[in-house]
Amino acid sequence: MEGHVEAPPPRLTAVIIEPDRELVSFVYVARTHGLPRAFIPGIHPVIPLTATVDGGPALDYVAPPVKPLP
Repeated sequence: MEGHVEAPPPRLTAVIIEPDRELVSFVYVARTHGLPRAFIPGIHPVIPLTATVDGGPALDYVAPPVKPLP
């Protein structure tokens, strides 16, 4: 974030078993020590976070689309 780099350890958070598809998925998360400021999807159109996994290409975080309130 803004030039700050962290390498947090991955933590297993879920194991998804789909017998009908003969598929097992493992979901990992890596938590940072906190951001220098809060970013809220819908208020901030761009949230400048990027991650790399196992030395692969950089993956930019894309905020989900937000529906406007009626």
